[in-house]
Amino acid sequence: MPPGGDSCANNRMSIFLPLAVSLLPLGLTPPLAFLIGRGYLNFGGGCKDMSLTLPRSGWSIPYAVASLLGWRRGLSMGRAGAWATPWGSRAVPALLAD
Repeated sequence: MPPGGDSCANNRMSIFLPLAVSLLPLGLTPPLAFLIGRGYLNFGGGCKDMSLTLPRSGWSIPYAVASLLGWRRGLSMGRAGAWATPWGSRAVPALLAD
């Protein structure tokens, strides 16, 4: 056994954490839509509050892909997230353009 413990478990954890951080915005979008739809979250727009979830889901998919690509290129999680934020932000106007 290596001195640092089980290297297979460490490798799984090092893969799980960036994956979880990358997919967190996408995973939180359905609960956000549920809470807005049931009226637990109210932003003062009535039914238009549900329109907040469309740009969020449109942003979170390219963010997840770009942050995972940045992480695979060897960037730290913080730098990969900072690198992925503009990619996700550029996708929202493209999705809502037509």
